[in-house]
Amino acid sequence: MKEQEQLLQAVDKNDLLQKLEDLHFVVPKRDDGRNKKHVETYSVFQFLRVMAKNDKLLYPFDLFYRDKPDFVVSLSNLNIGIEVVEAVPQNKALEQASRAKLPKRRAWGRLYNIGERVMTLKEIKNEIDEQNDIVIPEDVQIGADILDDNVIGVSSLGDEIEMRWVDAMVSSVSKKKKILNKNDFEKFEKNWLLVYDNWPAPALDYNEALPLLKEKLTIKKTGQDDFDSIFLIDEHRLIPIIL
Repeated sequence: MKEQEQLLQAVDKNDLLQKLEDLHFVVPKRDDGRNKKHVETYSVFQFLRVMAKNDKLLYPFDLFYRDKPDFVVSLSNLNIGIEVVEAVPQNKALEQASRAKLPKRRAWGRLYNIGERVMTLKEIKNEIDEQNDIVIPEDVQIGADILDDNVIGVSSLGDEIEMRWVDAMVSSVSKKKKILNKNDFEKFEKNWLLVYDNWPAPALDYNEALPLLKEKLTIKKTGQDDFDSIFLIDEHRLIPIIL
């Protein structure tokens, strides 16, 4: 097990928020050296910023980076283990990591499946080439941010997007539950899971998807061998799923 690395120390709310602001932590793109620690650290910093602003932390405060769990937060008289997982399709991660070797997408919102076969770069290139042959109506405006996965052009039936997204989140949580219950995972007074949502889900209706997600995770909750709390975070929101 790797040695703990102290990342932050704060005496109060203002001190913590200022230090988080001063860090200016930026995650590189996948094709520019992004690694697991980048994603985990970015996720937990964003999480702590929201928690601090909403007075959900106690002080003095210490944050340590380690392994199994990924982080330990020491709050006054309470230690909390925080495990982080990124919910992202393997094929999307591969495409992002190999962006320089692949053609640029014009506009596409492919839906991903849990456990789908990992494609080769040649297969991904052929898929993009085929999708780029789709005729786009003249009145559809496509900005430069299309290359950063803000995509359009998805056709789906009913709640297909919401159900795929829910299944992806549940799958990510289930994988971490298995790790939580291994002998080399150190448990603390509280054990939290933070899910960084990077799953492509164009036009996702959160009002429809979140109740479904909470219901599925509540049903799967097993008591003492489970995370005490599960949080979902993305670029725009932090959502407590189970408290």
